[in-house]
Amino acid sequence: RTVDAYSASELANRRARQKERKKAFAKSAELYQKVAVDLVDLIDDVGDDHFEVVAGVHHDEPIRFEGGQAVERGDHVGEPVPVDAVTGRPFEYARGEGRAIVSAPVTARLAAAGITARPHPQVPTALLLDRPVAVEQLPGFARGEVSVQDAGAQLAGAYLDLQDGQSVLDACAAPGGKTLDVLQRAADLSVTALDIDPVRLQRVADNLFRAGLHAGLVVADAADPPTGGWGARRYDRILIDAPCSATGVLRRHPDIRLLRRADDIDVLVGRQAEILDALWPLLAPGGRLLYVTCSLLPVENAQQIDAFVARHADAVVAELPTAPGSPAGKGVQLLPGIDASDGFFYAALVKASDGPV
Repeated sequence: RTVDAYSASELANRRARQKERKKAFAKSAELYQKVAVDLVDLIDDVGDDHFEVVAGVHHDEPIRFEGGQAVERGDHVGEPVPVDAVTGRPFEYARGEGRAIVSAPVTARLAAAGITARPHPQVPTALLLDRPVAVEQLPGFARGEVSVQDAGAQLAGAYLDLQDGQSVLDACAAPGGKTLDVLQRAADLSVTALDIDPVRLQRVADNLFRAGLHAGLVVADAADPPTGGWGARRYDRILIDAPCSATGVLRRHPDIRLLRRADDIDVLVGRQAEILDALWPLLAPGGRLLYVTCSLLPVENAQQIDAFVARHADAVVAELPTAPGSPAGKGVQLLPGIDASDGFFYAALVKASDGPV
């Protein structure tokens, strides 16, 4: 689907949504101060099927998600997530662009610029900045030597288990942080990056240009692959950074409180399933699909993967590390306030074949 294929009504709807989002952001500063208290209203908006209030919601009291089921958390199973962890000030991370680990020169350049940072204890590519810094002030940012990305988001490239020369489909790719990371995890990768929104896909192009990297960019609906072009290929790796409720990033985007509606969750769960089912046939035998959300809701995460595996007999679950994070069904859940990152869910699926997985 090309940019020109969007109808006038579709473009008008997109512009209207963007206008609504801008208005919401104008109120973000005020919301940020009171979102811990107002989270109870978000719970009411989404409905009791997806949230449960535990002993009321105040600044220092907990909530837990999904109809009274605590998010599965290994040693933390049964522990509700503190509201201040979900809504507090997020950490600021920098990622040194390279082949796996933040190099000493990146840390040294930051220090020379008066920017203090420390390594993330469990994500070797991540540096935790001691204070927020405008991206243009980061040494090497304009040259693509460093990027800003949450530590939890930096796990995608590692969990794909990329090998030199592989073909990769990055679905729902905007704004491009994961695309850049993927391209630098192995040599001679052939990466196709999709996004349904041409404006957001331009951000991927901007990030690639900044880093001096290349990927094939396509405006397309990941749930509707064409019979030709990118839809006719078979990929060694597929990354699905699925549209979701974004309940794991409330502290970064308090405007979600204004934009989320009661019926959104069911729509999003349906959309996620459509994308998974549509892209699975494009995965080569022995290939790996990584499913990612920034959600805390099991219905979008563990339950979504359970349903997918039940529909596809050739889907084999691949084990992922649980540092950071803890087991959550067939995947791994990261939680704000516990894992020094935003809230993310990861699950890796391998297509069965006679060859090595």
